[in-house]
Amino acid sequence: MDVRFSPDGNALYVADLGAFTVNLAGPAPFPRPFPGTGAIWRITREGAPAGGPPANLSPLPPRAQP
Repeated sequence: MDVRFSPDGNALYVADLGAFTVNLAGPAPFPRPFPGTGAIWRITREGAPAGGPPANLSPLPPRAQP
């Protein structure tokens, strides 16, 4: 659902919501993730430092504005 590089540029973080279903009833389709199926993936280049600052990702979708 989102990707970001760490501030130092050595890691790519991928927010994966995991498995979800789409509720087609109602005025607009609404995706519902299954709890516990998502993950934050950290992808680094070979030889990149093992540690690093987080990329401020959230596994939750942004809230709709009223």
